[in-house]
Amino acid sequence: MFRLRGRAAPWRQVLLTTNPDGPLYWINVRLILGEGAVLYESKAADNPHNPEDYNSTLQQTTGVERKRLFEGQWAQAGKLVYEMWRDGGELNHVTADADYVPGAGAVYWAIDDGYSGEIDERSGFFKAGSHPRVFLLGQMRAGVLNIFAESYRIQTRASRQIAGVLEMGYPEPVFCAVDKSAAALKGELHHSDWGDLSWQLYTRNSPSRVAESMKIVREWLTPDKNNHVRVRVHPRCTYLRSEMATYGLNPLTGEPIPDFDHGPDALRYLIWTLRVME
Repeated sequence: MFRLRGRAAPWRQVLLTTNPDGPLYWINVRLILGEGAVLYESKAADNPHNPEDYNSTLQQTTGVERKRLFEGQWAQAGKLVYEMWRDGGELNHVTADADYVPGAGAVYWAIDDGYSGEIDERSGFFKAGSHPRVFLLGQMRAGVLNIFAESYRIQTRASRQIAGVLEMGYPEPVFCAVDKSAAALKGELHHSDWGDLSWQLYTRNSPSRVAESMKIVREWLTPDKNNHVRVRVHPRCTYLRSEMATYGLNPLTGEPIPDFDHGPDALRYLIWTLRVME
């Protein structure tokens, strides 16, 4: 910043150009997801000076190389649980259109319980092995689930976090989709108080079959023949966005790795419950 002294234009700015790396790389976390800079996406095909054979070569790439070099995604090396998730590009699950619209549809909470963990000081995101308690706020509109706000907390009492979510100013949820094993948390949701706030919130249990509920989430994330998806996430939900792009499978067993699964699990509870209600 101390080098911003030029007078060639009436404005001064720092430009940083890079190819995408993994979703937890500091440029993505601090500058893109954290909105610490203005992002201009530019793919190889946008450069008129690139020869056609170069563009053709990029189109032949597969896996993480295709996502990074051709699609411009901050993609995780290795297989993801929700590999159809897209944060940017033509098919984009992340959009400001997912914001809450008063009176346009019911509000729901999706909750994955937790308490322990550490924050990476450099990125501001949770370290692997952390277990934050996650609240996702969603609204159903025209058959599409719009996740418009989130609350990730560690070392925080449940009643205090619930009060904080209520103080965001959105309507109380029709129900909260909660991990069925989180008995204490469900008790706090059913009846508790914090300061001047008191509440009585209805809960629905998480699915009993993980694989089956993951399949439903994949169906909702996968575009139909008209390129429409049933899940959209607001850009402000930076923790959920990061976890959706990071939640991976063990290459040896094919089972989900229990890191960065907190927001995705909360989302899974809610989608499964809404699907059962259809």
